[in-house]
Amino acid sequence: MTDPAQRYGIACLVLLAVLACGVFAEDDGKPDQPNTRFIVNLADGSSINCKPLAVALPIKTSYAELSIPFHRLRKVELDHEKNKAKIKFMNGDIIQGSCPLEALEIETLLGKITIAMKHVTDIVSVIEGKPPPPVYHDSPEKRNRCINNLRIIDSAFRS
Repeated sequence: MTDPAQRYGIACLVLLAVLACGVFAEDDGKPDQPNTRFIVNLADGSSINCKPLAVALPIKTSYAELSIPFHRLRKVELDHEKNKAKIKFMNGDIIQGSCPLEALEIETLLGKITIAMKHVTDIVSVIEGKPPPPVYHDSPEKRNRCINNLRIIDSAFRS
């Protein structure tokens, strides 16, 4: 029989060994990609929830040819008439250029498919299974009306 102090010490050593194994485990070489799912919106109004099979999106700007990892993207807006692409990143950065990609290979619920880029209007990141929140177009009148309503509610609680 061991006393409680020895059992506690042994438990601490076992815990330390388990943690050390986790820290020194081999890296699988895959980068941490929290948002690898996207919604691809098409010109006919269709939307497809998917995972791109490519790792990066090629973009050509006036200053460089870039290969942007999909997991860094928030949204890609495509204007095929002007041959322009507007790329919004997770950190808020925005760049513009053109996308030389002819087709987008994706994995969907129906399997792997290829969509011609000329049919894609935008690609939106899905974070934690939810699409990004909609952008509300606010006006000073709406804000003031809301603030006044909150004041009325607050005064009703105080009286």
